[in-house]
Amino acid sequence: MSISKTIRNISLATVAFLASAMALAQPTGTPIAPEQKDKVLKDMERIITKQAYVPGVDFSKWPDLVRKHQKKIDDSKFEPQFTSVMNEALHEFGFSHIVLFSPQAADARQNRKMAGLGIRVTIEPKGLRIALVFPGTPADEVGMRPGDLILSGDGKPVKSTADLVGEAGSKVKVTVERDGKNVDFDITRRIFSTDVPESLKWVDSETAMLTIPTFDLGFKRHIVAELMVDVLKAKNLILDLRSNGGGRVDNLMYLASYFFEPTNPIGTFVNRRMADDYAKGTGLPATDAIAVAKWTTDRLHTDVPRSERFAGKVVVLVDAGTGSASEMMAAALKEKMGAKLIGSKTAGAVLASQMFPISEKFMLQFPLMDYVTIKGYRIEGNGLKVDEEAAPPKLGEKDKAISLAQKYFGG
Repeated sequence: MSISKTIRNISLATVAFLASAMALAQPTGTPIAPEQKDKVLKDMERIITKQAYVPGVDFSKWPDLVRKHQKKIDDSKFEPQFTSVMNEALHEFGFSHIVLFSPQAADARQNRKMAGLGIRVTIEPKGLRIALVFPGTPADEVGMRPGDLILSGDGKPVKSTADLVGEAGSKVKVTVERDGKNVDFDITRRIFSTDVPESLKWVDSETAMLTIPTFDLGFKRHIVAELMVDVLKAKNLILDLRSNGGGRVDNLMYLASYFFEPTNPIGTFVNRRMADDYAKGTGLPATDAIAVAKWTTDRLHTDVPRSERFAGKVVVLVDAGTGSASEMMAAALKEKMGAKLIGSKTAGAVLASQMFPISEKFMLQFPLMDYVTIKGYRIEGNGLKVDEEAAPPKLGEKDKAISLAQKYFGG
């Protein structure tokens, strides 16, 4: 059976829910007993050492990483602390899509709701740049804006999304840089919906702009199908994948079917079976995902029949929050349709993974396959470089990325 037929429920989400998975190591939240931690640790060891796969990675060292962090594990008394420590250990593998989700974070993903400020961000050297403020959320109500650069939370520097995570009802003082000045906001976290519908707008008479916020559980095929009716009428398309952290393979391939025929492969997932076959067939170690992908004939295809596909010019808007399935889509459009990428370098997080429920209502995300584009580029750890740089717009500013796209189209 081909890889295209077997990965439909595999997850490619990493960026969007990483913040909710990696909770602050703070003494709050639901208590966790030593015997509960032991159950979670046993499940994690069994799955990671027996099932996880990335070419050239030795997962048997996981028990050593646990021992390295054992004191912090023993000292953690609450679920957020324990989750944070375990993700510190998992992070030492040095790649994406290996994350422990707390029960609260696992529920948030399933229900597309989470506790927090109500923002999506991209990571910059000085802090976190706000890319989106969800309507009706705490961040929206206090006046935080897209383009604000978050510098600190409760006086501590903010370097990752984990630094702002907290449970509903907890308070945080956030300092942002706006127009060269620092502005403080006192915010109380609460539950908010992460659901943002797909949308379409016309930026000029020939150019449609399709925004896809996620390929994960919030992806709505019926809305995409309705919007694509108008997209197919356009001469030019701007596909906005900024802050889209990825999602399910089947949702990615559903959108891809509007651009590529089933006989037109977009890339290769490299799994353990394929690597074993490569090693047997060549006598070489299967540690290089690119070499294995080049050797195999098992490619990733869309299998959705279409009577019409988009054949005009395409620009894809990306940023550091563009990850996984979104990076695959952007790479396929660039390599196969000559699409231009505008914005900033993508996340470089493209390992196909599985979300697996484990003991005590925790959830473990672990990698099963690497990915190589049809032209032999490994996105994991590298990201996609853009053809033209464009910073995210601040509130009231014109979106430079859209202007650059129109220039490319000749507008």
